[in-house]
Amino acid sequence: MKKTHVGLILILALAMAGGGWAQEVEFNYNGRVKTQGQPFDGTGMFKFSLVSKTADLTFWANDGTSLDGSEPTTHVLVAVQNGFFSVDIGDTDLDGMASLDASLFNGDEKVYLRTWFNDGTHGFEVLSPDRKVANPALLGSQSFHEITLYVNTTSGDDRYSGLQSNKAKKTIQAAWDALPPLIRRDAIIYVYGGTYREDAWLTGKTLLDNATITITKDPASASDVLVSGADEPATTTIVRSGFTLVGQKNVAVSDIDFEYCGAAIKAEKGSTLVVSDCNMTDCGSYGLYVSEMSSAEATRLTIARAIWTWQWGVRVTRSSSARLDSCTISDYSTCGATVTYLSELYVKDTTATNAYSGFSAGALGYVNFISGTGNNHATNCTYGVRGTTNSVVDGANDYVVFSGCGTDTDAATGAVFYH
Repeated sequence: MKKTHVGLILILALAMAGGGWAQEVEFNYNGRVKTQGQPFDGTGMFKFSLVSKTADLTFWANDGTSLDGSEPTTHVLVAVQNGFFSVDIGDTDLDGMASLDASLFNGDEKVYLRTWFNDGTHGFEVLSPDRKVANPALLGSQSFHEITLYVNTTSGDDRYSGLQSNKAKKTIQAAWDALPPLIRRDAIIYVYGGTYREDAWLTGKTLLDNATITITKDPASASDVLVSGADEPATTTIVRSGFTLVGQKNVAVSDIDFEYCGAAIKAEKGSTLVVSDCNMTDCGSYGLYVSEMSSAEATRLTIARAIWTWQWGVRVTRSSSARLDSCTISDYSTCGATVTYLSELYVKDTTATNAYSGFSAGALGYVNFISGTGNNHATNCTYGVRGTTNSVVDGANDYVVFSGCGTDTDAATGAVFYH
């Protein structure tokens, strides 16, 4: 049986689903088939897969299950007239056609359409060649519903779509990059337990309507997620930071641990961050760094030990703001938490231990200690709370408990302490 097909046309077709915009997309595929040299007429049986260039990796299949490069199990019936057919890939109104998620097209991997055809007599054969999907960015450029991506450092592959746990990305960076540039609904990246030796740059996504991108541990994982700034075999030598936000709004990070990073998390250039339930240990200079008109809300962080000479558990600077709630900071030789240069730091139920300064307000910085369910604590510090030139400290005498400090509160010339 001789079969040929020609032509591939893409049209973006964002459909309504569930009362709002859906992220599923469709594109039209048309071509021509012949059987024994003659144009086929009738109802043909087709199978479709979106594959890598070498066809050893399947990103999507019409049956939704054949994702290992193999032929799909079920088929789709398509009308063929004088050899010509036209079908919308991803049209779930067709029996046997799985939905197609726009996020599949956000990666760097080139995508090809592979087609199998059966005239009802001769069985299924692959139509050659596989057809490259042109302009996939048009399909993956926007997200209109919630996105879930999976990352698994052990079983994942950055060529996978990441849309299913058994087709997870290998790196957090690849999952981030797979998100569309414009996001209207919440997105979540589930990271399976294991050690991730990477510096993830979180930037370039525009979020509308208060959408949030969350990076958190996969609830299916029993083991912890660890982001390491060190490489094997020198697993304690810092060579990079952990997460870096650059001009990125509305990012939430939770239940992720960091070790041996230059900085565990940096939020810079107008970023907004919510971070909770993270451990940041043995970092270089910073656990959490907030700078250049950025803001952060930090809850239940454990920030312990630093390696480099200048050390701040939390540093807020350059017209930025941060709020610490129920955090523990220990063993930072310079300062547990500091705020400088037209920035604000709010502290509630937080403890700083074994630091030169437990908490400090530097030049043009403002720190405000807030009453919570308990108190803030400065323990075994040279200075419990310190205000340097032209700084303001509010509430230290009312809402900080001092224990074992050389000096509980210290005000340099120009520093103002309010009760």
